[in-house]
Amino acid sequence: MLLVVTALTLPNEVAAQDSTATPSSTPRSGRVLITQKLDSIVVDKINFDKADVADVINFLQKKSKELDPDKQGINFVLSVPPATDASSKVHREISLTLDNIRLGDILKEICSQTNLEFRVEDFAVFLDPAGETTETMSTRSYLVPTGFFASTASDNTTDMKKALIAHGVSFADGASATFIPTSGKLVVRNTPKQLDLITTLFDGYGRSSADK
Repeated sequence: MLLVVTALTLPNEVAAQDSTATPSSTPRSGRVLITQKLDSIVVDKINFDKADVADVINFLQKKSKELDPDKQGINFVLSVPPATDASSKVHREISLTLDNIRLGDILKEICSQTNLEFRVEDFAVFLDPAGETTETMSTRSYLVPTGFFASTASDNTTDMKKALIAHGVSFADGASATFIPTSGKLVVRNTPKQLDLITTLFDGYGRSSADK
């Protein structure tokens, strides 16, 4: 899984946004901006021969930042089974030789070879196995209370996800956690129940820290 991480800490505060909320409470400007970048950023050359999909997505992420006029780039979140999972219908190997092609078109080529599909959210582009049921999931972003991830590497999303799991949060197929460097937000895609649990954890931790 390809995940992007950094850290921003604000005590006693959790900011949460639900992608299924009303337009007045969930700005769509993030999705619009990412879609515009997918349509406008052109990669002069891409050449991969049987490359792992995670490596290709990592290349796209770096290229998007390099070619983005504001140098923010696009965050990509890749959810694929491990290479050892023989039952997976996702094909991890990609062969691409393309010139002067838009990021959005590269994504379409990747999806056509791997049996993945992508969706644009407010903070990232998510790539999941095609046909996966994600209707019951939504996305929220959080500002992390100071010290909540103190026992893990603050710049490693995998460790943050493990910490959330240790606190009782479940991550089923299609669920993900991503730390966005440019905004300093922890973005989680999960069921409403698990998102509410994270909100409760962060709220409770902020209050308990303030009482010390």
